[in-house]
Amino acid sequence: MIQLHFYSNPSPIHVIGSFFNIVYVENPYGAMGLRFGPSWLHALTSSVATLLVGIYSVWTLFWRKNTNFIKNLGLFMVFAGAAGNLADKLLRSSGVIDFIDIGIGKHRFWAFNIADASISVGAVLWIIFSSFKNKEVE
Repeated sequence: MIQLHFYSNPSPIHVIGSFFNIVYVENPYGAMGLRFGPSWLHALTSSVATLLVGIYSVWTLFWRKNTNFIKNLGLFMVFAGAAGNLADKLLRSSGVIDFIDIGIGKHRFWAFNIADASISVGAVLWIIFSSFKNKEVE
């Protein structure tokens, strides 16, 4: 339904004033629209990185003992977001669709999607809870 809105009317949908909008942005490149080399190189590096994070996530979950739940959750959030973005990049010729736009006035953050948010929040959780040296956090 929202996608149909953007076919007939490309203007953003204001959810919370101009602070939070729903937009339609096709992003064939990397995070925040960064471009590094040809598209096949980007697909290859994204695939390898996602595979490595997935392997490390599974290894951490099943073979490491006494690991912190929130640290593992963060790692799986990174993997899930990376896998989601990779699937979009491989299945859609125009890349991922970014649709969340936040900012104040002319000062806007890059448009992003749920997978990007999962990667960011997961990375922050993993970094913070990695400092606890596998002690359970109450």
